[in-house]
Amino acid sequence: MSNTIQEKVWNIHIVVEEIRQAPQTYETILKSELKRGALLNVLSRKLGKLVKDGVICKTTIPATRYSRIIYFIIPKKYFILFETSRFGCTVYYFYNYEKKQKFYITVGTYYELEHDRWEEKYGKSFFEGNVLKMI
Repeated sequence: MSNTIQEKVWNIHIVVEEIRQAPQTYETILKSELKRGALLNVLSRKLGKLVKDGVICKTTIPATRYSRIIYFIIPKKYFILFETSRFGCTVYYFYNYEKKQKFYITVGTYYELEHDRWEEKYGKSFFEGNVLKMI
């Protein structure tokens, strides 16, 4: 069942269920409607209230302009990883990983944040030599 963006914003429980399945940003929730200030304002207030009530959690994505925020729920089924470089920050999430060495992990299926959607990809290795933050 596909919900319209307006239904998601007015019935915030739909958004909470999406956050339970995968981490979300304003861009991934609102998609092309991000430019509509009224929807963004309502969503921001409702998510802020849920954060204060302890229903969801939020963190700032490092090295991003205007402090992009990612929302998630604890306990969560997925791992979120931020990979920071000179060119910005790439955000990933995945369900399982394999620890190869002390500072080296590999993942099979993972999702990379591409502006307003999560792009599914396969087979990636992460090394602690890159600046990583995992939550």
